[in-house]
Amino acid sequence: MKSRRITRWTVAATVALATIGGGAVTAAPANALANGTRVAPGQYPFYVQSPSGCGGALVAPTWVITARHCANDPAWTVGQEVRIGWTSDHPYASDIKRTVRRSVLPPNGTTWDVVLLEVDPVTGVTPLPLAEQASVGDLVRSIAAGDGSKGVLTTAEFTVSTLPEEPQNSENASLWARSTQAGVGIRFGDSGSPLISEANGKPALLGITRSTDRDRSGLWTGTSYAPVRNWITSVLTSRANFNGTVLTASTGSSGLDAIDGDPSTIWRSDAGIPVSKLHPSVTLKVDTGPGATATSLRYLPVWNSTSGMVTGYKVYGSRDGSAFELLTSGTWTADHWMKQTNDFAAGYAYLTFEVTSAAGDSANVSELIFHQ
Repeated sequence: MKSRRITRWTVAATVALATIGGGAVTAAPANALANGTRVAPGQYPFYVQSPSGCGGALVAPTWVITARHCANDPAWTVGQEVRIGWTSDHPYASDIKRTVRRSVLPPNGTTWDVVLLEVDPVTGVTPLPLAEQASVGDLVRSIAAGDGSKGVLTTAEFTVSTLPEEPQNSENASLWARSTQAGVGIRFGDSGSPLISEANGKPALLGITRSTDRDRSGLWTGTSYAPVRNWITSVLTSRANFNGTVLTASTGSSGLDAIDGDPSTIWRSDAGIPVSKLHPSVTLKVDTGPGATATSLRYLPVWNSTSGMVTGYKVYGSRDGSAFELLTSGTWTADHWMKQTNDFAAGYAYLTFEVTSAAGDSANVSELIFHQ
């Protein structure tokens, strides 16, 4: 499908930029969804207007998701304000404003058109959860306001036509959907806006608006696509309330890479030495920090290969750092979904994660998340 980007990738793109009061940067005025249905103020409180004028969604109390091409340069967002909710039909209407503290791009080597913005905590608004999966033929909903300057938030229904899991779409995590009504579609300025499912009447995020082909079809980055969803989940969870320290990594690269909150840094065992020969030496011992509240571990595989994925594990715990006992063990399938160990009792100040089997000759861990 031919498509066109609907807002800027760089300052040199076709959007005319202007600096508005307070130093925020916004795109040129644009309408919302073409012939969409007007949304009542407050109907979608998770909707976000980003500093660049793009849409977005609140996905956690301190995290907003939008399109990467709306925030590719941190200067467009960091230190600027996002507006959360749409409380009245006035330009950039919202009673909730939060400052962006940092932006987090997807892992190196990906071309996913999404970015996460960390903001000051938001209370009183339920974040939009991530949808599990989409299927061709699903009826979904787009919510958009153009660049917000017209003060109109609109919505329209689309039908999913192709999925990110299809080989031709997987590299860019592309999800295509087609409007259910003639004359209704994505417009310039709608980038970053959420595509949601409403199964059982509960909204969940399926994608982030990327571009349009001008013929009722829109292109989204599929956030339900396993590698993208895993990355989002890892950022939302691994950076929260964890002050642990790696004590030892038995083999390979730095064990810190497994708990640094950055999925692009990877802890790998020694290349070329099968885990079966290293076992039980592929271990990561961690001082869990104050609180010792973890009751399970989440394992994030690397996004672009099944080689090295952990398929078997054991978790040991210690209260004093010397005497360790087996807490749980299990097996996983070698796929891109985030994994979780069996639950164990809280209160262990020290944990050891042991790899007992892996796909291929070595093991790798993109992130190990201490879950409570």
